Amino acid sequence: MEIILKPSNKRGIEILSLVLFFILNAIFVGSAQQYYLTTNFSLYGFELEDSNCHCCFQYIGETDGSSGLTFTPDTQLLRPFNHPQFPGLYQINETSGEQTPFFNYPSFFYTNLNAIASIGNGVFYLMEANVQFEDEFYRLDLNDESLSSLGNTGYPIKSDLALFKGDLYYFTRDNGGNGAIIKVDTQNISETSLVVELGNVFVFGLTASPYCNSLLGFAGTPNTDYTLSLINLVDGVITHLCDVPPNSWLLTSMIEFSEDESCDVSLDLDRDDSSGAVDTDFNSSNVTCFIQEAVVADEDVL
Repeated sequence: MEIILKPSNKRGIEILSLVLFFILNAIFVGSAQQYYLTTNFSLYGFELEDSNCHCCFQYIGETDGSSGLTFTPDTQLLRPFNHPQFPGLYQINETSGEQTPFFNYPSFFYTNLNAIASIGNGVFYLMEANVQFEDEFYRLDLNDESLSSLGNTGYPIKSDLALFKGDLYYFTRDNGGNGAIIKVDTQNISETSLVVELGNVFVFGLTASPYCNSLLGFAGTPNTDYTLSLINLVDGVITHLCDVPPNSWLLTSMIEFSEDESCDVSLDLDRDDSSGAVDTDFNSSNVTCFIQEAVVADEDVL
């Protein structure tokens, strides 16, 4: 079956384009991804998937969730912990929540750093979150056991650090109550910049998402509950996905190391490859808002 879309006028094209935009933005790109979150005392796992159970949280076990959370590229789940006797990085068991020492800080290290992101090869970036005016940025290298201050970003950090498409992001909030997402320039800290303003919003926990130009975090206002939300880096729109366990604090996923920068969406609604293309895809020419006629090449029924 071949369907021809023929908007009769410019307004029709605009409406059709708007409908397609919302449909495509509502569709999950890629397969379900495993995420981990911590509350004050618990570890949960969950997946984002386009199904009746949009956010399925699974309690894993007790854990201390009071400081940052990150994966390494080789799937080690770590957090910085200012332990009274043994401060350092601790590894969290993904099936039990149990924590074991991973790297003990040398005695001369500054140990109050509680926001963290791994970039691989034994290198981590850290900051001290939720301290007024604190914006110093550190690099930890396990290979030579060095901790170096790279300078000040100019924006106090109020969340964890998140790696997304090779860049580091975090949430900040000024004294006037205005929130924003910050992008760190690790090569020149003084060039760190405000990406998008969010208004009177708080964000806790922050990580990459499989959605186009969007981070994932716990977002809310002083008068609303915090929910798992998408935070668009282009326009600052916050899309609430689902409720989260009480006191959800930190969030991370291996998707932070994904190199896929595509924002294209492709569909095969009945997944039978009837157009000749394979996987979730179809064979068709490109369609824009300015095209008067377009052919949908896949045979599906809505």
